[in-house]
Amino acid sequence: MKALLFRNQYQFAETLGKLTITDDSGIEVFSCDTLELPWKENKNRISCIPEGIYKAVFRDFGAYANRAFHIQQKNGKEVEGRTGILIHSGNFFTDTRGCILVGKGYADIELKTKRKHIKKDGILDILRSRKTMDELLNLCSEFEIEITSKHKEEKLLFEDDLTLEVENMLSPLKVGDHAFVNVKSKLNLRKGPSTSESIIKTLEDNEEIIVKGLLNEWVEVQTIGLSGWVSDKYITKNGCVGKVKLKNGHLNIREKPNLSSEKLVNNGLNNNETVEITEIKEGWLKVNCRNEIGYVYQEFLKK
Repeated sequence: MKALLFRNQYQFAETLGKLTITDDSGIEVFSCDTLELPWKENKNRISCIPEGIYKAVFRDFGAYANRAFHIQQKNGKEVEGRTGILIHSGNFFTDTRGCILVGKGYADIELKTKRKHIKKDGILDILRSRKTMDELLNLCSEFEIEITSKHKEEKLLFEDDLTLEVENMLSPLKVGDHAFVNVKSKLNLRKGPSTSESIIKTLEDNEEIIVKGLLNEWVEVQTIGLSGWVSDKYITKNGCVGKVKLKNGHLNIREKPNLSSEKLVNNGLNNNETVEITEIKEGWLKVNCRNEIGYVYQEFLKK
């Protein structure tokens, strides 16, 4: 038997796909949905495995014994750079550390047990997983599986482009940069790099300047007809603007860069809504929108 796992949605917390298995005559005998971690360069426990052709072998020992298939290279070795990659049951992206979860259908679900309480978080979970896994286990004990997609490369190139722009915007000031005054009132332009130096004039918020020199926490700047020194904490590069990119639903803006942090905007941000990006932090973007400053996940913004 041969299986094809087609990854059709790469999202910030997970990868969704479709698994189909055909018999030796090419007739489809099994089909289900899949849930994996996002692609993170095959990093252990945080990434799905690379695309390619593998074999899945019934697992009769260790974790998930008699309840899983072990994904191996065709020569029987572990997936390159990984160990213990399985196909098994589970509902949430937190249930996989690089393995493949199977089920039928998706929904954002809440789970309450004596040991844990998982609240709805706006992330799709996979349904009917244990029953689907039972069906797969009853089908065969070993099969070849090809993992592929057609969207990953386009998505990664697009995200890299946005990341580059944001990182350039947030990099330290250097001589020749065009930058802007960022103050609530006005900024003193002084003759030298010290608060004891006399004030030449005051600069307005968002006034454009050119960086001429740098000395510790001071910046020598050129403005219209004048040059002088200002504190670097009141100078910023031109902000980077992004737009929310969604197929449906809304995008949560959170107080801190993690999924459990408080949501700042009721009902979230809408598709194509514009935000100002001020910081990048491990895949999260700090944004200014609707008079709120918070964090959104980078995958859902585009230039």
